[in-house]
Amino acid sequence: MDKKTLKIIITLLLMVSVSVICIFGYKYSQRHTDTQSKDVIENFVENVNQQYDQVNKKVATGYLNKEKIFLAKDLDQKKLDDIQQSINNFENEYNAALANLKSLNSDDLASYQSQVQAVKDKVNQLLTNFQSLQKKFASQKAINGLFEHPFLTGDKQNKEVLITASLKQADFDQVKKANYTKDAKDDYQKALNQGLDIAEGQIKAVTQAKDLYNQLYKDQTVTEQANQASLDQVKQLIGQIKNPKIRDSFTEGLQAIEATVQAQATTQTETTTDSATNTDGTMNQDTTIYDNTTPNYNYGGNNTSNYNPSAGNGTNTGGTGNQNNQGQQTPGNQDTGADTGTGSSEEPTPSTPDPETPQNDNEFIGENGGNFTWNE
Repeated sequence: MDKKTLKIIITLLLMVSVSVICIFGYKYSQRHTDTQSKDVIENFVENVNQQYDQVNKKVATGYLNKEKIFLAKDLDQKKLDDIQQSINNFENEYNAALANLKSLNSDDLASYQSQVQAVKDKVNQLLTNFQSLQKKFASQKAINGLFEHPFLTGDKQNKEVLITASLKQADFDQVKKANYTKDAKDDYQKALNQGLDIAEGQIKAVTQAKDLYNQLYKDQTVTEQANQASLDQVKQLIGQIKNPKIRDSFTEGLQAIEATVQAQATTQTETTTDSATNTDGTMNQDTTIYDNTTPNYNYGGNNTSNYNPSAGNGTNTGGTGNQNNQGQQTPGNQDTGADTGTGSSEEPTPSTPDPETPQNDNEFIGENGGNFTWNE
């Protein structure tokens, strides 16, 4: 055998050896992989029910009781994240078992495929339960966030809560749109609706007060619309706001409005007083009475004057008696006749005889109080 032939034979033997080694190694590796996949799947299938129960119980701890209506009092974001992590771990194990089915031989695949795929329903159920819990938590958190203190804790409602001072109408509208349920049936949703109604009533009071307040006080200036009626109205609206922090936010403008209205009232009072004074002065000037009448004389006693119209000389002879002279002039000096009555001049006593009323058939009382008798 020559050297050339020997080299060919050696080369062929080496090639066969390498091929045998590769084939053996592949089969060994395949068998090892199949064994590992089988172990993973077997372990998952054996423990899947127990793991499912554990995770499901963890989800249930998010609720107040077994009815799963109200949330647990101690449920917070940290506990919710822990529950979610447990569900994610369970889902990851399911996906790993599902992937390892591809590595099984046909016999093992037939044995485990149906068992692994059946777990998919459990995974979906856990995800559904958690999503329901998560949604309730988000709704309750959003509604409690409208107030300074939680409105709903467990199954207890705090109806005396106050909305936050920073709550805006747009923010409330967004929360209501996402969480209000018309014709709610379960107690949890009814409670959420109750919280929304309380918040809506309070924010409505704030909005109404702000609307009128902004009409009366704008850019730190009191407007022309400010008067006693509008001031009383805005005070009433502000008084309906339950949160004292929000009420206090109106203090600066309200004081300015009150000062302006008070100044208006003072000005109006002064104007009214001046007008009344001018009116009284005019009335006093117009109603002044100038008394130029002849002084009243009261003739006391039997002071009768005999008047004889046929005498012709106009002589009026008076009788004797006491004469009270009220004026400064003596009537006898002014009369064309001789009034000879004598008597003492004293402070006259006022009398109010009915003028021009006869005392008898021949007696007449003059307009100055004297008694005159007609002689026929």
